[in-house]
Amino acid sequence: MGTRMQARLAYFGVGVLAGVGAGAGYWRVYKQLELSDSLESRHKNTELPLEQRVFKYGRPESPFSSRTYTSHSVLYDHVHKVPLWSAEVITPQGISGPAKRGNSRFQPDPTILTRFSSGNADYLKSGWSRGHMTPAADCKHCQSAMDDSHYLTNIVPQDFNNNSGYWNRLEMFCRDLAEKYPAVYVTSGPLYLPSPSLDDGGKKFVKYQVIGAGKVAVPTHLYKVILAETDDSSDPASQPPPSLGVFVVPNKPLGDEELTSFQTTLTELETLCGISFHSKLDRSNVSDLCKTDKCKLMTTLELKQFVYSLRLGRAKSEEQIGEILDEAKKEGLERDSVIAQSAAQQGNKLNTSATNGS
Repeated sequence: MGTRMQARLAYFGVGVLAGVGAGAGYWRVYKQLELSDSLESRHKNTELPLEQRVFKYGRPESPFSSRTYTSHSVLYDHVHKVPLWSAEVITPQGISGPAKRGNSRFQPDPTILTRFSSGNADYLKSGWSRGHMTPAADCKHCQSAMDDSHYLTNIVPQDFNNNSGYWNRLEMFCRDLAEKYPAVYVTSGPLYLPSPSLDDGGKKFVKYQVIGAGKVAVPTHLYKVILAETDDSSDPASQPPPSLGVFVVPNKPLGDEELTSFQTTLTELETLCGISFHSKLDRSNVSDLCKTDKCKLMTTLELKQFVYSLRLGRAKSEEQIGEILDEAKKEGLERDSVIAQSAAQQGNKLNTSATNGS
């Protein structure tokens, strides 16, 4: 019999002999001893590891989830419902192939819980386009890669003009680099940066729109980290230093601004977004991409010439050629020599094909 139990019995016996009044006093002592035992039992529970005590009913889960697809990898943000980053490596083999963009559809990744995912309805009539972070044009080598690039885990709300214009030209610049370098590592993502308020004494605030029932966050800026590997040798000591370019671009319509006007450092970008990039890179041994490659983007006019020439090259009749030229005329390009030459070449090709067929 334990000491505490003996004491309880003794107090109880004495209480009976001494009478009701004295017994009541001893009863209080008994209850105090019982409380002491309870506290002692609770104390034993505090000897459990902190993890087991604090997270008895489960640990709060991270609002971020990593996904690796056929040609790219993302870290998805469940709160803003956009990728924090989307990473890829561009090679000549990856940007060419049989995949057709028209066969792919924008859709949520089914492995993301619905309440954490954006949906196509969020973008509908929002005034914002569905902007790829890893471009679809970088995923042509197979249809599964193309399909994966259309998951909404790779998409952010992007200004229409920016998406089809400046950002598109920046993506084309990256693909052009793949023709000069063995491998081009690209990481892209959204930023939500502060801006001064004119109504509040110049204080800075982070303000951004959210769209749809899913409250998808519209970024104020987009970033792109470009690391061009100068040699794919397996011996790091024999490799020339890679070239690095880091850019932060406003999510708004842009013209022919120099890419260098948006250039920043990797450290500055990391400070802005809280993400560390290329942890295995020797930063003391990298070249400035804009010094080794000039960072010249295609101009707005050159992009229009490229697009119209591409469309004309796919025209299947003289009527289609005429329709495309009418569209070019509306943009003031009716006298553009590059477009006119493309139209003439496709017209001659169609005529030759018709003649040979007859």
